[in-house]
Order: sequence, then C-alpha cells, then structure tokens
Amino acid sequence: MKNTQKTLQSTEKRLKVHIENKTYDVKLFDNPTANDLLSLLPLTLKFRDYGGQEKLAPSPRPLTMQGVPKGADPDVNDFAFYEPANVLVMYYRDIGYYNGIVRLGKFETSIAEIRNLPDGFTVKIELAE
Repeated sequence: MKNTQKTLQSTEKRLKVHIENKTYDVKLFDNPTANDLLSLLPLTLKFRDYGGQEKLAPSPRPLTMQGVPKGADPDVNDFAFYEPANVLVMYYRDIGYYNGIVRLGKFETSIAEIRNLPDGFTVKIELAE
C-alpha cells in the first residue's frame, strides 16, 4: 500500500537542513502535514538513531494528519513525520510500509553519511529562501 499520487507531488517549497557542517536541500511534497511543518520553522532539534535505519527527533507539537493517507512506505532519503511517536524522521535505509508515516519531502542528495552520527546530534531546519 503506497501513498496516493497527490501526496507525492512536489511543491516549489524547499527546506535547508543543516547537519554538522553540511547543508542538505529537501524538496517538500504537497500535503497538509508538510504544510503544517512550515508553521514550526525554523527548528533546531536533537536527533538520535532508531533501528539502524533512520534518525528521529521529537516534533515540538503533533502535525496534522487530516487529508493524508493513513500510512506510507518511505524511500531512502525521505524526510517524514511518524504520528504515533510524534517524531520527525530522516530515512537512510528502507523500512517498508507503516501506518502513521507521512512523507514530508525528499532530500535532493544522499544522506547515507548520517547513519554514523552519534545520538544527540543537532539539526537546524529552515525554509529555503
């Protein structure tokens, strides 16, 4: 079970995600949850590893789940929200489909190198100009 095509359409909105000394661009998908995230920016969060497949950090508040599929199968290099745990997630490995995942956007370059970062690393997320 995959996301609907509408949810996967990209917008012209992009994020700048600053991790360590590197800046990544994320192209946002056109969905209500991604739009809700914009109201929280800029954000500075501490991320940690989960399961050797993703890095996650608590969202300052729950994001809307109205108008999005009940789950998703995120791709490697996706940026997402996982509603059951109220966390923002960066995927560096494939995890399969889970209820409660909303794909927010896609990193435009590989984020594979984040897998080696220790728990507690700081990430700054802002809207790209």
